Amino acid sequence: MRAKKRKVVAYGREVVDNFPEQGEQGIKFNVFSTGRHLDKEEARQIFQEGVRGKDTEGIHGTGHGLSFVQHVVELHGGIVGYERTPEGNNFYFILPMISAIEQC
Repeated sequence: MRAKKRKVVAYGREVVDNFPEQGEQGIKFNVFSTGRHLDKEEARQIFQEGVRGKDTEGIHGTGHGLSFVQHVVELHGGIVGYERTPEGNNFYFILPMISAIEQC
């Protein structure tokens, strides 16, 4: 009997030490999905304006979403990224955490 492939999307967050600088903290937001891994070229370009993943022909989309996310995150002092995982793909962004004292 063949195991049925599962499709999963999950999200979460975690505190990251030493971001954006030594001794500071950031918060990393993750969006995970199962599916084929992006190849190196695709992963390098995925946040560029108008770029869509392979195998998206016939699926609605413009390739602006991840580029927009990158612009907003960078305006707030953060970074975006992609990483392969054993079961799929993780797209993430990290923002600096600002304490209530710093905001005053």
